[in-house]
Amino acid sequence: PSMKSHGYFANHKSAVCSAFRLLYGFELGLHPLIKNWMFGWAKEMPAQPRHDPGVEPWDVGLIVQYWSTQPANSDLDTATLGLKALSLFAISVYPRVSDLAKLSRDSLRVHATHLRYRFFGTKELSALKFTATQGLSRAQATLVCPVSALHDYVQRTSGAQFLHRDRSGSFDQVFMAMKPVPKSSVFKPVGAQTCSRWMKFVMHSAGVSTHWTGGSVRMAASSRALDEGEPIDAVMSIGRWTSWSVFKKFYDRSRIQPAVGVTQLAA
Repeated sequence: PSMKSHGYFANHKSAVCSAFRLLYGFELGLHPLIKNWMFGWAKEMPAQPRHDPGVEPWDVGLIVQYWSTQPANSDLDTATLGLKALSLFAISVYPRVSDLAKLSRDSLRVHATHLRYRFFGTKELSALKFTATQGLSRAQATLVCPVSALHDYVQRTSGAQFLHRDRSGSFDQVFMAMKPVPKSSVFKPVGAQTCSRWMKFVMHSAGVSTHWTGGSVRMAASSRALDEGEPIDAVMSIGRWTSWSVFKKFYDRSRIQPAVGVTQLAA
């Protein structure tokens, strides 16, 4: 079939593999023939950056500013608290929007000074398993603290009417639908597309230009971290990048351009 790029084709493959996983419990994407086919397609039609090298990233500080003008967590309805938790967490650890739907509720550990968290089955993993445990410190300003927002949201959505288990039955998801399933009082987890829509809604509410998608938060937040002096080793570790060249080509749009070799992760 005619495809725009390797990434475009990979999205179709992902949809088919998800169907096989749900219907037959079979990991089609791990089959040697499929893996070899994808490798060949990547060479024939390599993925291209979504953001031009010279693009000016949108300002993730607008998200913080927006929530600083809103009521405290206890005064927000559950749907709005979910938007707050998702967006503040996203600009803090720069995940893919698809990763937000894979944040593990049963792995969250909230401490006095920080949060410990894991994702399940993210894109960079070679199998359906948990990522390594990572940490996120609490912000000094409670009103815009991602840890506080996430903690309060998880508590708010812990009732029996919330079915947290993901479709594969592998883990409990964090982010739940804003409305119950029709003709019932049950709330189910949301997927990657919903997480992207939520992120985009908050971005636009905060004044970010409407041409940016929810998925651009990974680029914008990691680039902002570098501009604020965060070491590239730390940025790549938080975002779970293992290839400096991939990060540089697809995500790094910071004004400060680190040279190859300044990090032991550089490749």
